[in-house]
Parts: sequence; C-alpha cells; structure tokens
Amino acid sequence: MTFADYFQTNTMINQANEIERFFEALGLRIKLWRVNTRWHGYKAYELQVLPGNTIFPERVEKLIEYYFSVSQMKQEDRFIVTVEHFSRDGHDVTGICRRCGCTQSDACYDELTGSCWWVQEDLCSACATKEELQQVRLEFSKKNKGE
Repeated sequence: MTFADYFQTNTMINQANEIERFFEALGLRIKLWRVNTRWHGYKAYELQVLPGNTIFPERVEKLIEYYFSVSQMKQEDRFIVTVEHFSRDGHDVTGICRRCGCTQSDACYDELTGSCWWVQEDLCSACATKEELQQVRLEFSKKNKGE
C-alpha cells in the first residue's frame, strides 16, 4: 500500500467516524463500513442502523435521505450511501425535519401540544430548542406589529 492509498483510506475512516458521531448526537446510532463496490461513481458504504435509538423507526429512512442526497435502502435497517454525498446541513429536501425525520404528512404528535409545526423550513417544533422557538415567536410578533 502506498502512502497515498494509506492516507486516502485513513481519511475515509475518519470521515465515516465523524458521520457516525454526528448521527449519534441526533439520537440515531449507526455504523458505516466500506464495501468493495462503486455506486453512482463513488465508493460505496453500507450504513447499518443499530438498536437503541430515540428516532422513530419509520422516520429513519427520511432522515438518512435528508443528510445523504443519494441513498438506497438495502434492508429495513441497512442502506447503501456514499460519504461524498453527506452534508451536515442536509439537502434540498423540503418538508422533512432535519432532526427527527418527520414530514408534513407524518408529523410528530404530543398529547400536550398536538401535532408539530414548522419552525424553519426543515425543523419541526417538537425538535426545536427553546431558543429556536423563542426566535420564531419574536419574528412573528415583529411581523404583526409591522416592524
């Protein structure tokens, strides 16, 4: 193995580890590993959803789709992805919460507050922090006062 091959392999391992930590912070435990194939012209990775998540299982696929513009479900808990298509900011998929994966037609529901609503284009009220909700309320009151 040349130094360039070693460096490239080590960089991809670090990138995969970083992506795993990113999803864990969202409440979704995953494991990424390289498979010996190319997919859409890129090196393919298998993404396995591990047990013990706080994300609803039916929303996992939408969440994976949001952060990887290119993904394909292989089995219920396994996907084929490319790390080159991963974006922390998500992709131009509208109406999917970037934190929980809920949609306009499959909203989060809470007995106290009812169905969630959009705080931002890609963030539902159930996932928003107190600060994010306060910012929306402030912007709404400014609009109503004509400021």
